[in-house]
Order: sequence, then structure tokens, then C-alpha cells
Amino acid sequence: MTKIGTLALAATAVAVAVPGVALAGQANPVEGYTSTGTGWTSYTNQRHDVDGGTITFKPNNLSSGGVCIRLRSARTGSVFSNTICWTDHSTRTLATGVLANTTFTIDARKQASGSDTFWSGTMNY
Repeated sequence: MTKIGTLALAATAVAVAVPGVALAGQANPVEGYTSTGTGWTSYTNQRHDVDGGTITFKPNNLSSGGVCIRLRSARTGSVFSNTICWTDHSTRTLATGVLANTTFTIDARKQASGSDTFWSGTMNY
């Protein structure tokens, strides 16, 4: 608290929820369905990384044969991450050095063909 004359000001942190915008390093649930083959599925839901830095993903449900994920810039349409494939539930890094205020979408595909196509997990950005 800082006193200015007879007025006392208190610093208060206020969190404002903005749809589609993640707070710094926040864990965000992501999920989707791929095709039954190994072709890429692009998801239109835009995600916004406010602080930039590193983007990681940890699956909690994998389609049979695993899932591969990459990230695409919503501004340019180009892929800016590594393509990482999971057959286990480990946390892996998709991108580092991401600029603050980057808006992106997710592409996913099955690592091997099969009928089970649902995947989900937590993406930190």
C-alpha cells in the first residue's frame, strides 16, 4: 500500500476472463477427432498465446496407434511448430520461442490407421 497525501492506494491484481485467450502459461484442455487414416485434420478453433515462450502438450486420451500434433499460425497459415507424435502420455514440447500474442490453430493426425479417432489432453501456452 502506498500513501499519497491522505489517499491510500492498494495494488490489486484482477484476472479478466477473455474467451479464447489463455493467461500466461495456463493449462488449456484440447481435444478432437482425426480421420481414420493418417491424413491431417485442421481444427478451426483459434488459440491465443498471450505471453509467448514454450508450448507443450500432454495427452490424457490417445486414439489407437497414437496421435501427431502440429501448430499453425492463424495469421500466415504456416506451420510454426515441430510435428510431435505420441504413443504414451508424456509431456512434450511442440514449440519454443513463440512470440507473445501469437494466435494459432491445431492440426492433428493418427500416427497409424485405425477406427479409434478421439484424442484429448492439456496444452500449456
